[in-house]
Amino acid sequence: MALTPGTRLGPYEIRAPLGSGGMGEVYRATDTRLHRPLAIKVLPAEAASHPDRRRRFEQEARAVGSLNHPHICDLYDVGRERGIDFLVLEYLDAPTLSERLLTGPLPFDQALRHAIEIADALDHAHRRGVIHRDLKPGNVMLTESGIKVLDFGLARLRPVDSLPELATVEAGRSPATAAGAILGTFQYMAPEQLEGREADARTDIFALGAVVYEMATGRRAFEASTQAGAIASILHSTPLPMAAHQPSIPPDFDRVIARCLAKNPDDRWQTARDLMAELKWIAEGHARTRLAPARLWQRHRRALAGVAAAALALGSGVLGVAYLRPAPAENRVVQLSLVPLEPTGDFSLSPDGRLLAFVAGSPGATRLWIQSLDSLSPRPLAGTEGAATPFWSPDSRFVAFGSGGKLRKVAASGGPVLTLCDARAVIGGTWNIDDVILFTPDNRTPLYRVPAAGGEPSPVTVLDQSLGHNTHRWPRFLPDGRHFLFLARSSRKEESGIFVGSLDSTSATRVMSGDSVAEYAHPGYLVFARDGRLLAQPFDASNGRLTGEPIEVLEDVLYSSADSHARFSLSEHGEMAYQPSTAGPRSELAWFDRAGRRLQLPVVAGNVVDPSLTLDGTRVALMRWANATSDVWQADIVRGGNSKLTSGPSVDFAPVWSPDGSSIVFSSNRDGPSDLYQAAPGASASDRAVLRSAAVKHATDWSLDGRLVVYASRDLRTDWDLWTLPMNGEGREEPFLQTDAAERLGRLSPDGRWMAYVSNESGQDEVYVRPFPPATGQWQISTAGGTEPRWRRDGRELFYLAPGHRLMAVQVKPGSRFDRGVPGFLFEAPMIADRSWGYDVTADGQQFVVAVDVGSQTPPPINIVLNWTAGLTR
Repeated sequence: MALTPGTRLGPYEIRAPLGSGGMGEVYRATDTRLHRPLAIKVLPAEAASHPDRRRRFEQEARAVGSLNHPHICDLYDVGRERGIDFLVLEYLDAPTLSERLLTGPLPFDQALRHAIEIADALDHAHRRGVIHRDLKPGNVMLTESGIKVLDFGLARLRPVDSLPELATVEAGRSPATAAGAILGTFQYMAPEQLEGREADARTDIFALGAVVYEMATGRRAFEASTQAGAIASILHSTPLPMAAHQPSIPPDFDRVIARCLAKNPDDRWQTARDLMAELKWIAEGHARTRLAPARLWQRHRRALAGVAAAALALGSGVLGVAYLRPAPAENRVVQLSLVPLEPTGDFSLSPDGRLLAFVAGSPGATRLWIQSLDSLSPRPLAGTEGAATPFWSPDSRFVAFGSGGKLRKVAASGGPVLTLCDARAVIGGTWNIDDVILFTPDNRTPLYRVPAAGGEPSPVTVLDQSLGHNTHRWPRFLPDGRHFLFLARSSRKEESGIFVGSLDSTSATRVMSGDSVAEYAHPGYLVFARDGRLLAQPFDASNGRLTGEPIEVLEDVLYSSADSHARFSLSEHGEMAYQPSTAGPRSELAWFDRAGRRLQLPVVAGNVVDPSLTLDGTRVALMRWANATSDVWQADIVRGGNSKLTSGPSVDFAPVWSPDGSSIVFSSNRDGPSDLYQAAPGASASDRAVLRSAAVKHATDWSLDGRLVVYASRDLRTDWDLWTLPMNGEGREEPFLQTDAAERLGRLSPDGRWMAYVSNESGQDEVYVRPFPPATGQWQISTAGGTEPRWRRDGRELFYLAPGHRLMAVQVKPGSRFDRGVPGFLFEAPMIADRSWGYDVTADGQQFVVAVDVGSQTPPPINIVLNWTAGLTR
């Protein structure tokens, strides 16, 4: 690229290159008068030498300058300086749709909304005589306020009277533009463009159809391995219906997009306004019906009296209410309003179905809220800060919950919060009519009981070691109040399942295999999640036996494999609350220098965290979330692109590179607890387990000599401890540090003499250093809280995060005697909260890759369905 940082084009100063292509070179710049960021697009030198092309460049710039629309990238200025023609554009710091699609299709609601926004933008442009002719995912950016369409009209610079030279197009799902391809990827070009005919508004509509098809399905409408194949497919093939890839896509939406992709322009929508009207009609109908389970709606539509919808947006989430009662015994009006909250996924319906308890708030400042289904707004409950896992008393008057290492309760109407007993991490609870509470006090215990008035808890169940059981959780009382359901998780996945226990015995009976919370529903069903669906199976509570086949209730429910928690809750009178699964980027990996300036290095998008750099800094391993599961990926920083290293319905996380970059160690819960596995990028062999045990384990480092992996392991008595595992097959794992405090995130110094780690021994997390192997001596590094220590490659600097995501650096003198300086502030990192690892640093300590919060994902809604069991008996 021709322009260097510091170059002036009039009042605009070039800061850094952003990208280049056949139509121009793009730079980040600053308006020195208004001190605002801009994007500068420069006409390439080879094009600028042609007067006709420069004249067309200026004409198109004036045409684009006439556009003023919230979903079109603004053009601020056009100029010529020292023979350089340039456009001054709005600077957008957001991922493109192309980058987002690397993680899979968008949720239907989001795809529909973006389709309406693109159609609206095209309608605005077409009415002013501007035809895009290069609409594709790479020219659509996903900002917090919606989409932004880029490069309007610039495609007119390209010749249209001849076909471009054929080049290879990348096969598969990646929407990236192939190198050397004119007008971008061929899969978005209309037949008339390929045949050299004049393009008009209907050409853009064809491209919009191809873009929306890919948004909704994650697959291109026209797929081929070469441009020749792509041309043939566009000219002669009809894409599969979108529902063939995503069965939940409504037929009306499929019909509208199929018409966009008609071969003959006369058979398409003739204007973008007509198309937008159709899409809005679908959106309005979908908003009225989407909160009813789709398949129950289809099977039992004659039994439904109607649908009423309202919205309780928790942040940007929605609490919708759908009436499915054919003849409600009580005529209740449900009125819900918007509130500035974001749900955490912890919620519970009261037994009488009138109240919803949910946990919401900003990270680190959550509390319990109560929403009455016949009220306009929720109420916060004072004194419930840090609440989690709420559950109700049988009379719907009190809510029990975990917070601050205790099990507590509070009246739903408000009042004092009462402490019942100690509980490090409540993982499910239930309350019977005799005021007995069952709960799980930690993630590696059986069930305990405690009086609802408080007292000393006592165990009710026994972990069956012969079955590898390591936790009992999510208890639910059955109607008799003496027997209860619970989930037993095992280190051997086939032994996990739902059991029935009794207050009168420690023995339990298996009901079914599985790894999901289960609830009893009147008049006799067991409700549970499997493969992302919510199922109900006839169940005889008197003998604890299933009596029939599962019936699908919902085809999409949010499920977390980390804690076996399917997000649904049932009342005793036919109400159901649930969260559908959701997908979309909330984080990305970005690069910063020591001053906190964001660098124009490759960005990895798609809900990613836990970055780990190879020693040479050419690759980064990361964890990518998708629908409550995660896999480990690697991204190539030099050549670009990324690839998946693990797969499966589990949570794979905390990747750590070997010193030579040939393999990674990571943690996974695929076989019960979080064990340690090893994988080699590019190897055909499957991952292999390197350490299995009943304890939860997180890999944190691999020594520079390749001998040891450092990991944290959680013990019920001593909390988190630091261990090392030999990687040469000689010897067993050994403890490095075991105290009553929680020690985590251990990192060995490059010379192998020192271990940096995080401990809460002072009452808050601080960074410390101890000798390695263990010896006398301990040095506190952080001064007012700290976490995530990282060493510079030469061992002369130690980095950590202080509260507020403030990245700190401490000078260290390497050698046999530890000596450190005073922590110095580098910059505040806009990273994701509450992650094991949020950043990594290059070997020279000059650049940082950070998991930054992009905040573009809509939280999953909490939906309420009334009388949902009516469909099961018809």
